[in-house]
Amino acid sequence: MLVSIDTETVGLDWAHGAMPFLVTTCAEDGTIRFWEWDVNPITRKPEIPVSDLLEITELLDAAELIYTHNGKFDVHMLAAVGIDLPWPKVRDTLVASHILATNQPHDLTWLCVEYLGSDIEPHELHVKSVVQACRTIARRDYPDWRIADEGLAEMPSVRAGSKRGEDKPWKNDMWLPRALVKAGMAKLSEMTGSDAILHDESWLTACSAYANDDSEHPLYLGLELERLIR
Repeated sequence: MLVSIDTETVGLDWAHGAMPFLVTTCAEDGTIRFWEWDVNPITRKPEIPVSDLLEITELLDAAELIYTHNGKFDVHMLAAVGIDLPWPKVRDTLVASHILATNQPHDLTWLCVEYLGSDIEPHELHVKSVVQACRTIARRDYPDWRIADEGLAEMPSVRAGSKRGEDKPWKNDMWLPRALVKAGMAKLSEMTGSDAILHDESWLTACSAYANDDSEHPLYLGLELERLIR
C-alpha cells in the first residue's frame, strides 16, 4: 500500500513544544483520512485521543511507501506526539523535485501546477482569509488566548515580514477557526467588510480542506516525479 501524509501544526518549532493538531493521509486508491483535534487556546496544546495516535501508527506500519513534501518536518512533528514515521519508507517530493530540476521552485503549490496541472492555491487562500478574520476576533474579544506572533518565546521561527508562508503568524493559527466555533465565540454580527462573508460552516472545514489537498497531492506528485526521474 502506498500512502502520503501531511501535518498541520500549532507552530514550526518542535524543540519549543510545537505539535500537530491535524494529521491527514491519502492512500493510493484515493481514500483520504484525517484526524483533527481541538487546541487549548491558552496553552496552544492539542487534545489528542490515544486511539487516534494508534490508528495513524497502524496505517503507517501497514504502508509500503510513504510520500511527503518536506518529510523531515513531519517526522519531527509526529515524533512530538509519539508517532514514529519510518524514514526508510519515506519518499520526499521536495528531494525528488531537486533531483529533477533544482533550479526551479520547490513549493508544493508550484510543483502541483507544473507536474500535475492541479491548482491547490484556492484552498490556501480561503483558509488564510478565515484565519486572519479569526485572529482579529480573538485579539479583540479573547485577549487571554495565545495568538501566534513574532517574538513569542515558543515560536522563534515566526517572522511577520518573512517571504516564506510557513513563517507567517496566521499560518501557525489554523487551529483558531475551529476553536472559535467550538466555543461558540465567533461574533459574526459584529464583523464588517470582507470578513462578513465568512460563516461558521466554512470555518470548521477550511483547515481540513486545505490540509487534505496537502496530503493527497504529494502521493500523485511523487509518482510523477519518480517517473520523470527514471
